[in-house]
Amino acid sequence: MLAKRRQLEKLEIIDESDIEAEMESRKQHKELALRQKRLREEDEDDRPASQRPRTSQPSPPPAFTRSPSLTLSSPAPIPLELPSKPIYIPSSCIRWPDDMYTMDMKEGFTLIDSAEMKKQHKRLMDRVAAVFERSIPETTYYDQRRRWKQATEEQRQRLVDAGHTRAGLWANFPK
Repeated sequence: MLAKRRQLEKLEIIDESDIEAEMESRKQHKELALRQKRLREEDEDDRPASQRPRTSQPSPPPAFTRSPSLTLSSPAPIPLELPSKPIYIPSSCIRWPDDMYTMDMKEGFTLIDSAEMKKQHKRLMDRVAAVFERSIPETTYYDQRRRWKQATEEQRQRLVDAGHTRAGLWANFPK
């Protein structure tokens, strides 16, 4: 019976030309995606200044862009007044709060507690995600917030005054 079944089954043989065609198709797909990404970046550069995202200009680090409306889970977004000096989030900050500066953490904590943000985002973690532009585990946020609250005013001010320098990095903040 097994011999009969094997004879009846149609064996699918993959031809080398099929493999080459599949590889070529994938290569074309990647090239198309790269072209589309470049076009989007060029379009952003061609927009009038009034329509471009706001950028900060910190001393040593490169500028970042922030989307004009910060909405995560609010059903009806309310325009958010950004602080006069937007929070700088370094591109090297892959895992929050690595590479963050104390002055920006202070601004972020202040903005998260603001009445405007509370109107726009009822949940605390939605406000945190909107301000720091990423989802952050609650325990991580609460640990960093506790560090800020437990520090003396002198410690806070010294690191805030250091600005966007190595001395002003959040990593230097007392634990």
